[in-house]
Amino acid sequence: MAYIGYGDSHHRGHNSHHRYGIRGFTLIELTVTLVIILILSLLFLQNLTKFGRENAIESDVISLTAFIQKMRLYAFSQKQTLTLSLASNGTQLCSSSGVCIDLKNGFVATGNFTITDRGTISSGSIRIRDSIPASLNVAYSCIAISTTRVRKGQWNGANCIAK
Repeated sequence: MAYIGYGDSHHRGHNSHHRYGIRGFTLIELTVTLVIILILSLLFLQNLTKFGRENAIESDVISLTAFIQKMRLYAFSQKQTLTLSLASNGTQLCSSSGVCIDLKNGFVATGNFTITDRGTISSGSIRIRDSIPASLNVAYSCIAISTTRVRKGQWNGANCIAK
């Protein structure tokens, strides 16, 4: 038996599909590869979503703390009493001076907060409205407010534990 143009030893006994040295992937190999890529993508997306939620909560708590401190400084420097109140949907905190801060998440407060012209503030807390799933690792989920201090903390279901 003679092989024309391929030499005597090249491709003997092989299927004619491999005569030119071309080999592709089977449908099963491609399917398995795509399934693995899909699973890895879903895991990555889930972690990315989780990180985004954690970041949004902590960012809101940090922004709220900074806003309250800023309003305390404003009340003291202007010798003016201010009231801070949370919007009914919990996504905005406003002062009686007309300055507001928008939030990504809904929050609840123990009531309105009064800041005196001396910079002291009525005690209470502001916390995230929705319960936080145990799978989220959130450093801060509330703000503990005392007469002279505003501190970030974690909500334990009943109280804001300042950190």
